[in-house]
Amino acid sequence: MIRDFFLLSSLHLRTAKNQAWGFLRHHPIQAFVISAGLLFFYGGFLRIAYVALARIYHQETVGIIMCTKLIQLMLLVSVGVATMSSLTTAISNLYMSKDLEFQFSLPVKFPSWIYYRQSQVILQSCWMVLVFGGPIVYFFLKLSGLSLGLRAVGLIAFLMLVSMMVFLATMLSFILIRLFPARRVHQVLFIISIILMSLLVFYFRYIEPEKFIGPGGMEEFNGYLDLVNPTAQAWNPAKWTGDFLTALSLKNWPEARLHGFRIGFIFIMFQIPFLFSAYRFYRSSWDRALHALSGETPEPGKMGFLARYWSNRLDNRNGNQTAREVLLFMRDPSQWTQIFILAGLLALYLYSITKLPLSPFGGTRYQLALGNTVFVAFVGLSICSRFIFTSFSTEGQALWLMKVAPESWEKWIESKLKVYGIPTLFFCLILSLGSGIILELQPRMLLRVGMATAWDLMLIMGASVVFGLLFMDPKIENANKMIVSPGGLLLMSVCMFFMLAHGILRIVGSSEMLMYYFRRAGWPNLEGWRYTAWAGTLGAIEIAILGLFLWRAIRHLRSAEDIY
Repeated sequence: MIRDFFLLSSLHLRTAKNQAWGFLRHHPIQAFVISAGLLFFYGGFLRIAYVALARIYHQETVGIIMCTKLIQLMLLVSVGVATMSSLTTAISNLYMSKDLEFQFSLPVKFPSWIYYRQSQVILQSCWMVLVFGGPIVYFFLKLSGLSLGLRAVGLIAFLMLVSMMVFLATMLSFILIRLFPARRVHQVLFIISIILMSLLVFYFRYIEPEKFIGPGGMEEFNGYLDLVNPTAQAWNPAKWTGDFLTALSLKNWPEARLHGFRIGFIFIMFQIPFLFSAYRFYRSSWDRALHALSGETPEPGKMGFLARYWSNRLDNRNGNQTAREVLLFMRDPSQWTQIFILAGLLALYLYSITKLPLSPFGGTRYQLALGNTVFVAFVGLSICSRFIFTSFSTEGQALWLMKVAPESWEKWIESKLKVYGIPTLFFCLILSLGSGIILELQPRMLLRVGMATAWDLMLIMGASVVFGLLFMDPKIENANKMIVSPGGLLLMSVCMFFMLAHGILRIVGSSEMLMYYFRRAGWPNLEGWRYTAWAGTLGAIEIAILGLFLWRAIRHLRSAEDIY
């Protein structure tokens, strides 16, 4: 069994190594930039986490108690995140993965194979919990003065806690797939996960964590931790792991051995129902896994509500591409569930505006609203790069149909802007104007803020179309990966440069003090009609550049054969 497991693992590791080496060889600069950025941000997280935990730990009288409660709270959150995330990942990995048909034919024993796939589920669903939660456990035990070996034992206990939740979620997925179609269950669970994550992010902002830094913040933070009462949850594995880590930190060895034995025993006992359910439900229904992989198309003659509605629109020649784009968008839960995230972002953004000072750094509310347009544009850039930029690569191998379709390429591009661009523009206008209303701006100021936001979004949407066409890759399996491609990074860089130029132009033009300092540094005079002239010139240059590159992109689209 162990030999089979390592053979399967070596196959996966060799595949990952070849992919990483190929990417490094063909894109060395991009690989270096991405690796350096990840190391920088993760190193910053480790430093901030250790300093914050050390500050709490060294508080007089209640420091150790607060740290213990914080660890218990983190374990409770980890249990919830691991369970919900592993449900969708288990269905994807065990029923909808493209390599299932190949691996079903491998000459390995079933227990080896199922444990190998389960290890993949654990890594894919809980990597974030392990990468960000593991250091918290390690730092807590380090501050308690434990040796490196005992810290490793604590990390193993944390890993067993997360793994037990994944085993439980996998067994539940076996039962669900016996009752319902795999793809449908996966979609429902994915939607629920998105909604819960959006609510969790909004709640985190609602408690205003920044107030814990100020005077009296520790007392208020301790008040929140008092709400965590794991002693009333004797059935929760997070309590068992929390008791074990607490006993370790206090060097209470008898209690630590007792709780550690209980965690290990329960983890081992989890394997019995897992193997039973794997044999009873999964192995006997491999045909369901292959059926889910094939797509589970509806029965002939049956059409969904969206298909019936939009098929009527196809009689209208001008609405062909738009109807098709909407139908494809609504059929993909990974696309339309982003609406819940955008709703949470809208509530989170407007709530954060209410917490801003009305005259920051000696400025006015109008200047604050103008500066806010830059942040709104950044939100719009994130949405456009996620939807407009990647939408050109989602066509896949069917893109060649567009070459022989009776409609023009312009209609195809126009449908992308209608379906993704117009809603993004309205969303950003709601963010910008809603923030202005909260800041109590006058109508004429609101009009200027709205016009500034529209200017930014027009530029971002145009750039997303241009770069989406120039860097289109219909052969890519997951179009969302285009965001971190060279085209995606270039789109981000170019748009952020122009957004910064727009922001400086607006804020300097509205502040006499900033205008004075900028003019001393060589900035031209932007008072009166000169401001309009500079803004108009910049807008004309942007339109000319976008028009030129769009013309080249469409010409390449019509003539190139390698992209189809």
